[in-house]
Amino acid sequence: KTASKSSALVEQFYSLYRNALEGILRIRYFFILAMIGLLIGSGYLLNFIGLGPYNWLGDPNLVLPALSFTTIWWGFGFPMLIFIAGLQGIPDQLYEAARIDGANGSQIFWNITLPLLRPTILFVTVTGVISHFQVYGQPFIMTAGGPGRSSYTVIFYLYQVAWTSFRMGYGAAVAVAIALIMAVMTIVQFLFFSERVEF
Repeated sequence: KTASKSSALVEQFYSLYRNALEGILRIRYFFILAMIGLLIGSGYLLNFIGLGPYNWLGDPNLVLPALSFTTIWWGFGFPMLIFIAGLQGIPDQLYEAARIDGANGSQIFWNITLPLLRPTILFVTVTGVISHFQVYGQPFIMTAGGPGRSSYTVIFYLYQVAWTSFRMGYGAAVAVAIALIMAVMTIVQFLFFSERVEF
């Protein structure tokens, strides 16, 4: 009873504040990367939430966590919008039937919600891995790859090799290697998540 009441409260809260929640997620996704980078880079935002004062972008041990925080904040909205769409695509009749059969919130999640979200999880995982392989704007705007080379990403390295050092042949080889790695990881994800789900 407690689980079903909690589930009903969550559903009621979501139905009441659905537009506001989706609006917040859209704002987070469409928030300008440069603005987030400047907020993190200046240390203002992290200091404001009590994580400072530290030289976030000048310390080789802290620059990657700072860039990771920026990337997660910037990219958090898109997968959440996709998950919301996936949840809305699950028929309500399945939940109603499960409640009639006496299933609690945990059983409903593990046996209905999660299996039917497999296609959504696959899409978000594949696009997320590919987009994180392509991270370039954050180190370019915030650190220019520094201090030293501690914040280099593969795409930033590719840019430096091909367009700064003009080693086009080597840059092309790096690009092909990145593409092959992403292809292999995508195939693995498809094999892991692509079990057919029908409802």
